Amino acid sequence: MHTGTNYSISSLTSSQNYYVQTTTNGCVSGRTNVLVTVNSIVPDEISPTINGLVLLGNEDTLIYTCGAANFAHKYNWTTPSGMTILSGQGTRTITALAN
Repeated sequence: MHTGTNYSISSLTSSQNYYVQTTTNGCVSGRTNVLVTVNSIVPDEISPTINGLVLLGNEDTLIYTCGAANFAHKYNWTTPSGMTILSGQGTRTITALAN
């Protein structure tokens, strides 16, 4: 039971029903069913992009790592023209070749 005009719910992971009622000047309303719907806004795929000027010699190998993203299951890397991903596509770390 909570008393007040605002109620915060932490860590809801699925939709759930709550019942609310009000009391005004001693008069109590009936309970009303309220459905709280949880919508996931976290993508399961992250798309890091390497861009900008790449000043490397031909055949130089680079390693790129991006930070972990909550709930990400796949990292879809994009590289600029002149770079080839050698390994790691789909993970947090790739090895790329400047060609």
